[in-house]
Amino acid sequence: MPRENSRASSYEINPDDLYDVLGNQNRRTIILFLGQHNGASFSELRKALKISVGNLYYNLDALQGYVEKDANKRYVLTERGKILYNIIKEESRRIEHTLRPKSKLYRFYQNHLRKIIFPEAIFISMYKDERLASIAMLITFSMAIVLVNLGNLDLTLFELSKKYYQSPAELVNLGVVSLPRPLWLVVKLLVSWLGITALLDLICRLLGHREWEWEMLSATLVAFLPIFSFSLLENTLIPVIAAAFSVDYLLVSYIIYRTLQVLTLTYLASTISIFKHLPLDRALLIVFALFYISYVTNLVLRRAFPLIF
Repeated sequence: MPRENSRASSYEINPDDLYDVLGNQNRRTIILFLGQHNGASFSELRKALKISVGNLYYNLDALQGYVEKDANKRYVLTERGKILYNIIKEESRRIEHTLRPKSKLYRFYQNHLRKIIFPEAIFISMYKDERLASIAMLITFSMAIVLVNLGNLDLTLFELSKKYYQSPAELVNLGVVSLPRPLWLVVKLLVSWLGITALLDLICRLLGHREWEWEMLSATLVAFLPIFSFSLLENTLIPVIAAAFSVDYLLVSYIIYRTLQVLTLTYLASTISIFKHLPLDRALLIVFALFYISYVTNLVLRRAFPLIF
């Protein structure tokens, strides 16, 4: 039963009170009715609830601290009652949305596509599992190294470069040192991976989510698998698709590239949702904000250092 808070100045909601009201249809209806009508008389409440006088008095007494009488002897919500009303209204909408019959397209998304777009099970399996996370990180990084040499994987944050180089022995002049092109691509890949992980962690900490599990480092790298795969697909599957459907190669390449890029972002959102205990919608906002930062950073780097970026 809801209890009046001993601190009159506090508007905090006792979780037990919230669950009590959510689980009691009459009390939930009283709060919603008073919130929607800015108060009501006893007879108006009884007419709306269709319950006995004693039952109504019993439930009103149970809502002390959330419901009170004003100067006109009408029942109104207290400040705490208004907070409770907003919570119940929002939760009622969510429950109604959950129970509402869904379209076939929505069911197809939930049953099939969602597992591909947000593969949370993969990242949950790595949570606090050092052995699995280490193996996943080793396999993914090894695959990236192979793609650097075979597919010319040139990654800067979230963007792949479209440059092609004449020889693996070509040196990249960094000013103080020159590196073979494959080694420079590996360095860029490492910096991109660690940089994205650090930025995600920083943004989450600024938002108050300070949890850290080192397995998130491995999960972040695994999340890059879709965009890693593009450097392999562009010389294998993409030409076949373009020829089969008589579509311009560059158009097919662009569509597949952006699709894989979006998958990388949704994989990263799944990662921080799990490792930072964030709602998925908020995780998506963080990741897409970081993507915008990445896009601007790439533009600046390519204009400032065109020979190496």
